[in-house]
Amino acid sequence: MHSSRSQSALLVMDMQNSVVSRYIEHENELLPFQKALETARRHSIPVIYVRVAFREGYPEISARNKMFGGIAGRSGGAAPEAAMHIHSSLQPRPGEPIVTKLRVGAFTGSDLEVILRANGIDTLILSGIATSGVVLSTLREAADEDFVLKVLADACLDADPEVHRVLMDKVFPLQAEVISVDQWADSLAVRPEAQDEKKEKARKYSMLNQLARKGQTVFAGSSLMEFFPINELQQTLDRSCCLYNRGIAGFVTAELLESLEACIFELEPSSIFINIGTNDISAPDYKLERLLAGYDEILTRIARRLPDCQVYVMAYYPVNAKAEFPFVPRESMEEVFRTRTNEAIREANQAIGLLAAKHGYAFIDVNEGLADAEGNLKKEYAVDGIHMLPSGYAVVWNNLKKYL
Repeated sequence: MHSSRSQSALLVMDMQNSVVSRYIEHENELLPFQKALETARRHSIPVIYVRVAFREGYPEISARNKMFGGIAGRSGGAAPEAAMHIHSSLQPRPGEPIVTKLRVGAFTGSDLEVILRANGIDTLILSGIATSGVVLSTLREAADEDFVLKVLADACLDADPEVHRVLMDKVFPLQAEVISVDQWADSLAVRPEAQDEKKEKARKYSMLNQLARKGQTVFAGSSLMEFFPINELQQTLDRSCCLYNRGIAGFVTAELLESLEACIFELEPSSIFINIGTNDISAPDYKLERLLAGYDEILTRIARRLPDCQVYVMAYYPVNAKAEFPFVPRESMEEVFRTRTNEAIREANQAIGLLAAKHGYAFIDVNEGLADAEGNLKKEYAVDGIHMLPSGYAVVWNNLKKYL
């Protein structure tokens, strides 16, 4: 159980037969829970199971307890042992403790806090059934005990979908970060030092934002935006507006979503150019649906916070997986090009174009002149087949100027 690599733990709560049988109708509903387990184990994050169980005769239950009082009056003296077992699709591995609690919250009547403190765990990843039961009660108590909290929205379930939605959208974000299992997995896929670098860039942007003019134009995204020489190119404009580049290399949609304050909202822009998602496409387990879900949430939050802002969703640039590039070993790029193909980019562009239209935003393709006859990024514009030289950005700039 001891782990020096992580201060986080995944709590798998009330996923026992007696509970799962009441809430789960189809096996595929368990897939997010299974992926959460798989993710934690892959990254050596401790897994702790929590279940509710009582001794024969239910001596722990008071008749005054509205939720549990009726159980004590049952004949037979104890629930069947099999009902208390963790569901077969989510079985613990050796070294993964099962904590037995006596009420709704995971801490009440259990030794959970002792285990957490003994292992130096200060961050809890919450999953389980039900959202309005064990997840809510555990979140509240853990927050009061100063744990950092993340809730895996799709690895929680409630009998009432509306209650689940309200808790995830309105209540939990006050004390926890609410994310999907895929977003959590994506955030763990990045090396820790790179995550620190990205957070530091966001902090620097936040400090710079205090000096910046409000109501100007912001460019946000990943490395393809950060490396865009906007400061130099804007000097060619015959206008007085300011363009602020808030791109952060390595960002996926989930990370921009977490950094919207520093990258966009603090500047209160009148217009935004966004190019985010190519690192999602580069991921080994890339799924277009996941990219779109993250992008959709970004645009939803922008619409909510900046209803009068003009937003331009930029088409993804083509890549070149065929050419050889000096100083860039081909094998170092092979993993990226497995999923980040021009075919995948075209498919993603079509999908985000529809997404932009759904939100009433402009989808702009400023890539004219970047591709060769075969549709690949021209070698003379490329650093490594993905990132562009200033000459490539000059082509993009000439296409983009009319939107400024």
